[in-house]
Amino acid sequence: MSNIGSTNFNGTNGIGLRTLDSNWVQAFGSTYSMEVYNNRARGSNGSNNPTYIYNIAPPSADYSVSADFYIVGTTSTAFTAWILARQSTTADTRYAARWRNGTGWQLYKYVAGTATQLGSTVAATYTAGSTHTAKLVCDGTAISVYVDNVLTIGPITDSSITAAGYGGIRVTTDSTTDGVHLDNFSIDTLSADVTINTSLGSASAVGLAASVAAAIVIACSLGGASASGNQASISTGSNVTINCAAGTATASGHSATVTSSGSATITTDVFKNNTGTILTALTVPKLAALKLSDMTLAASWTSQTTDGSGVLSLTSGGLVAATDYLLVTSSADGLTMGTKKYTAA
Repeated sequence: MSNIGSTNFNGTNGIGLRTLDSNWVQAFGSTYSMEVYNNRARGSNGSNNPTYIYNIAPPSADYSVSADFYIVGTTSTAFTAWILARQSTTADTRYAARWRNGTGWQLYKYVAGTATQLGSTVAATYTAGSTHTAKLVCDGTAISVYVDNVLTIGPITDSSITAAGYGGIRVTTDSTTDGVHLDNFSIDTLSADVTINTSLGSASAVGLAASVAAAIVIACSLGGASASGNQASISTGSNVTINCAAGTATASGHSATVTSSGSATITTDVFKNNTGTILTALTVPKLAALKLSDMTLAASWTSQTTDGSGVLSLTSGGLVAATDYLLVTSSADGLTMGTKKYTAA
């Protein structure tokens, strides 16, 4: 983000804005003045809706205007303060965000003097003596209002005002005890205000000018894991420690692994038919061992034959001693199936 112009309104009570900072000039159609009071901006005595622009042209029409809204008092509901963007110097044309006591936050566009509210009113009741920061953001055709760093109105899509214009302020009070005074005015470019949360593929972006480029290729790695592509991701970060264990073996580190010794065995019960007869020469077409802790396939076999007593002893490098497995047997056509839990030895 780069600052285009700013004012903190620090000065002697009663000094005019133009005297305080020569960049402040009255906006098109405004004949009333503003002055400093308690290091903030208010309308001069007897003024009626004075409107000022900060006379430094933004480099483009995409920028933000912000100010602190100091709540002097809340007796009258007529008192209002505004921040302005894309203010024309030749017409009563601008985008404007305001807080009005008893109403809340509102966003308007003025086109040649005709006012149209954009979006809905957001109620906000404040206490006297409190300060609330508002930011009006113009990003292409997306117009938004942030209050205390929270998106409050918008983005509203509107293409009525495309010229850069100027940033500015407006107040409707000259009271020293009621209404709203303004402070810490600033006009800024948008670049550093961008916050992007992305999930490439089903991409999403959050920010004042957030975007996701589909052509980006992400390459990342963690230990022995790597991924590359437009949707590449590895769920753990490089500072994550992985802890894993198998049987009595453990490992810890960024790329920790435990390799089974392959010495574990499972000895099944005898195989019987549906009448209870032990099958002494049964070929098991499909046989699989699923690790119960995470239901991963630890080992699988095909066409295994029982010994003379109908007992089948199985070994595989994927088995881990002292670990529970679900042994699944199935006929070749998958119509007959049996399951039972075994603990590898």
